[in-house]
Amino acid sequence: MMLTADQKSAAALITLGVITVMSLYIALSFGAAREFSIASFFSGSQFERDILIDIRLPRVLFALCCGAGLALTGVLAQCLFRNPLAEPYLMGTSAGAMLFAIVAIFAAGRMGINFHAGPF
Repeated sequence: MMLTADQKSAAALITLGVITVMSLYIALSFGAAREFSIASFFSGSQFERDILIDIRLPRVLFALCCGAGLALTGVLAQCLFRNPLAEPYLMGTSAGAMLFAIVAIFAAGRMGINFHAGPF
């Protein structure tokens, strides 16, 4: 049985959606405190729910949004240049981002804001 292009696209989107949901569940399940499960969320303590909702969930959603944003900018660069091998170095995007990061770090240092090496 041959699949049409629309059926292949729909199958690919469904597969990617399932993989995304599974990766979100795995990312929420493991942490430094202990392993988490959906059952413990509903029957666990308020402390476990707070860890999940206030700490783990925002980090996972932010990572998901960052990944989606990077994917979107990559697709837009490829469409803009009509080149499937387009990369951020083509227009100097990486150099501009590096310059902005350096300026932001030095400006924050002058204002007395400290940048830590990690998220904690």
